[in-house]
Amino acid sequence: PRPWLDRYFDEMPAVKSQLKVYRIKEQCHRSRSARNQFQEHVRRTFGNDIRAWRKSLAPTSFEITQQSVRSYCGTHNLKVHAKDVWDGLDKDHDGVVHFDDYNVRQAMALAKFQL
Repeated sequence: PRPWLDRYFDEMPAVKSQLKVYRIKEQCHRSRSARNQFQEHVRRTFGNDIRAWRKSLAPTSFEITQQSVRSYCGTHNLKVHAKDVWDGLDKDHDGVVHFDDYNVRQAMALAKFQL
């Protein structure tokens, strides 16, 4: 920016809007990356998502909460932020992640067994 606009540059609407879009894209990238790292770790540790879900993530139900994700990350010493993992998993922001939100393909395979 020009020297006389330097004080006001960050307050310009176009610049504010661009910075907001940049922050949103950065957050999406962080959450997607954290979710992928989390899912890779789960698959490496337990073999597949269903086994991990039943043994560690949600042994009594088919939904996980933010607290269970935090607990899992802390217990397994994952090098990702639990908040970023949660943001990547909870796409509809309802506070829980159901198995069909976590892995659609395996949820559909499980649904075929239901009568």
